[in-house]
Amino acid sequence: MKGKKEMEFSVVILAGGKGTRMGKVKKPLLHIENKPIIDWVLEGLGEIEPSQIILVSGQDNSPALIDYLGDRLQNMRFAYQPIDNGTAGAANAALPLVNRDLTLVLFGDDSALYTPETLGRFLYHHIDNHYFMSVMALKRDVVTDVGGLEIVDDEVVGVLTKGGHERAGITSSHTMCGCMAFYTPWLKKNIKKLKPSPLSGELTLPSLIYEAKRSKTRVGMYLLEDEREWSSVNTPDELNIAKRKMNSLIKDGKK
Repeated sequence: MKGKKEMEFSVVILAGGKGTRMGKVKKPLLHIENKPIIDWVLEGLGEIEPSQIILVSGQDNSPALIDYLGDRLQNMRFAYQPIDNGTAGAANAALPLVNRDLTLVLFGDDSALYTPETLGRFLYHHIDNHYFMSVMALKRDVVTDVGGLEIVDDEVVGVLTKGGHERAGITSSHTMCGCMAFYTPWLKKNIKKLKPSPLSGELTLPSLIYEAKRSKTRVGMYLLEDEREWSSVNTPDELNIAKRKMNSLIKDGKK
């Protein structure tokens, strides 16, 4: 990766997925191919050499993660999320430990498939364009039930529901992939402004798109080039899709 020494950054891994629909195994410890999701995430990060890694988890996952990672936690920081109040709540629990101006946030259960090269290109895209917030997205030829990002001139200006896409005559969608980059001082300031979602009651990181819009702060979008590098893992069927994608990436020598 070009200019590796020029880029210092912190990584926050959100590892609080309960996996209630996946049996008794916590989501970060679910296996894809021959190892748990959390191992795939940490191995990919090791190749781009972050300045620090902060793992965030709550009361449901922390004991199992601490037990599994063991001595490896000596090379990381661990942040405890006291209440399950969403992705922004988890990120906020880690922010007092962050000591770099660039922060990469990974949704731990969605991030096993990224290659180090993709993560590096995403971070440089964020830096080179002087964004305060960036998201990685996957373009789809259809509009999914969850909708997608609202894009203007290759930058993110909002989130559209499926109905919003249809009303605007948009037949494709950009799905956010659970990988975000921030200028840390901006994140620390604006995450405090978030209000709980009226639907879930949680504090969500995508809501920061609207905080950025209100302050006329540009939000960058980096398009994932290889759709095999992302899959949500919320159901057994999605886990099987992630396994097939990982197997394909391994065969191609990308993992």
